[in-house]
Amino acid sequence: MFFTSAKFLVAGNNGNVDGLKFEMDEIYFHISRHFENLQICLTSCLQQGRHLAVSVHDELALHVQHLCSHSWGEQVNNAFRNFITLIRGAIQQCSTVFAHPNQMYSQLAELATVEMPVLYPGGAGFVIGAVVGLFLGLSWNHSTVPGQRMKAVVCMAYDGLDALSCVEDAVVPALTKPQQILIQVKSASVDITDIKISCGYGRFLRKYFNPSGRNELPITLGRDCAGIVVEIGPSVTKFEIGDKVWVALPFWSSGSLAEYIIATESMVSKKPESIDFDAASTLPYSGCLAYSVCLRAGIIGNNEKNKRVLIYSGVSPVGCIACQLAKFYDWEVIVTCSSRAEPFARALKTDQVIVYGNIEMENKLLQDRFDVVLNTVGGVSHEACLKLCKPGGVVVSTVPDHIFNDNYSFPLSLFQVVFLRLKCLLKRVFGNVNEWDGYDFSGETLDKLKDLVEKGGLQPIVDKIYNPEDAVRALQHCDSLDAIGKTIVRFRNKTLYDR
Repeated sequence: MFFTSAKFLVAGNNGNVDGLKFEMDEIYFHISRHFENLQICLTSCLQQGRHLAVSVHDELALHVQHLCSHSWGEQVNNAFRNFITLIRGAIQQCSTVFAHPNQMYSQLAELATVEMPVLYPGGAGFVIGAVVGLFLGLSWNHSTVPGQRMKAVVCMAYDGLDALSCVEDAVVPALTKPQQILIQVKSASVDITDIKISCGYGRFLRKYFNPSGRNELPITLGRDCAGIVVEIGPSVTKFEIGDKVWVALPFWSSGSLAEYIIATESMVSKKPESIDFDAASTLPYSGCLAYSVCLRAGIIGNNEKNKRVLIYSGVSPVGCIACQLAKFYDWEVIVTCSSRAEPFARALKTDQVIVYGNIEMENKLLQDRFDVVLNTVGGVSHEACLKLCKPGGVVVSTVPDHIFNDNYSFPLSLFQVVFLRLKCLLKRVFGNVNEWDGYDFSGETLDKLKDLVEKGGLQPIVDKIYNPEDAVRALQHCDSLDAIGKTIVRFRNKTLYDR
């Protein structure tokens, strides 16, 4: 090797210094020569790769044009043949690029014979660059306030209320999109939907609409809240830091039972000034449901007289709001409820209250037909509700439907993903992206509810208030026959930057 010949030339006692300089020059010369050869080889590979990409692109375009000009059977047959031909051509071109790899291997082998002190600077630079890149990558998606933790009510498994827990080490979410808002939650309500979610309801849609989540579990519960804006994205124009807002979240979204949540600008609205955070947190989710079904049933915006609506469980969260909406638009409102809730139902200024178990009144319902029957709690079949309607009457339910794709196998779930992509695309082009199955959880709907509150047509109904540590009790009460109106969870948090 050249190292041996170099050492032979400096064997004399008087030529040590000159010989050492000659040896280093020889080493640098050979290293530079090998690097130049390696660079030429890599450049050739890149050029061949570019030509390969252009060739593949042209062939694909030609095949697509060819497919579109034939019948369906010929298209399938020719597409398969052309695909095989394309793959073979690509493999052949790749083989041409790497037909003589021995030259590259020999260059790398000779480079490996260089003495270690010569490689130290390059190795040190490589290690430093790798460490810096690693730290940048790990910190890229971290919260804008590093190390911040918060309290949240989460579901650790799909085992119902037994899997619920109030944790204090949940990570404060960070803004990841320019139209997002970080909200400090002051009060949030619980809903029957949260119990269904803790049993696995909507898990497929949740994974589809939240692909960036590292794990499916834990899930933060809660469907609505009221709080204060503490951070906004660069594209947010309707809100400023310090604004008091409320928000409703669909069932497939991360929940509101946390000290801080992220929401897009289109889903947020400024809360009414006339009510506090506790009262405001009772209206967004149930209010959006009630407003959507009343709009669909023709209750809102109908100026006809002598219209009658029957509301099953007029004291449920949705029922309380639907009663007030119907009365605001001059409908005759009849509700059903338990004997305990009867005084409260009458306080909503309903026209008639029917207590469960009153056979005489229940039989009278079959005689006095209704223009709209609104089922807010389930337990009543659609056919039974239809019997209570006038000819041409409408039956509307706010009970969450069963989602079959939660248990779909891989082939069916694949088709479901395609369907969801098409559905979301159509919503972005023609409709409201915050609307799902007829329920609109947008900031526009919240603005309409705000106007109703300020006009005195809508009052929040607060049943009981719990701490986050008692969220399981809050959900148990929400699911009991004793529940009237909305049950809420109050957060006593400090400002994010003071924690």
